[in-house]
Amino acid sequence: MGHNLLTIQKFSDQPKDGGEYPNFSDGWQLKLADGERIVWQGTASALRGSRMEHNSWKTTAALNARTTVFITDKRLVYICRKYKQGAMWFGGPLAIVLTLGGKGIAVLQRQGKAAVGQVRFDAPHGILAKGIKLGPVTSNEVTLVCVDDSGMFQLKLDLSNRDYEIVAATLAQQIATYRGVALPKAESKHESRTTLIGYTFPRG
Repeated sequence: MGHNLLTIQKFSDQPKDGGEYPNFSDGWQLKLADGERIVWQGTASALRGSRMEHNSWKTTAALNARTTVFITDKRLVYICRKYKQGAMWFGGPLAIVLTLGGKGIAVLQRQGKAAVGQVRFDAPHGILAKGIKLGPVTSNEVTLVCVDDSGMFQLKLDLSNRDYEIVAATLAQQIATYRGVALPKAESKHESRTTLIGYTFPRG
């Protein structure tokens, strides 16, 4: 089946081993393993996960809301408290009522829950940071390309212009340190309004 990138987790019913999914303490604070430390913490505006199936990427996870991201010296962890927000309706007073009602229901449905997931540093094969600038609009993302027993999967984070290069470089450094290998050289490419920065790790 392969690694599951995302699950809806009840605070009162968390896995005890913290193997596939992260654990959290009161206030949804990340629980760290003995000796583990957080080296970067920030937010992503969206998250998408996918797995290679029959030579094409199939979406397996998606969050379109503010997501807290942790980079530790062992893994990448993410948590979204507002994973369900309710539909937006248009068209007059009734639409306002329906929108407010939908948002209220979403709040109740996600009470005591969060969308969580993690990628441990034995999985990534490569990192790609991509920045696009179109006038005042920017699009910045970092993608982890990973391999497990079921094949390839990837996790893409939408980040701010300030953060995306820092996140890519921090992940590369921490993955290299975790595996005890040399930091791979960053390969960069600039085309018109697009900047690409990549890191590749040897398999095995």
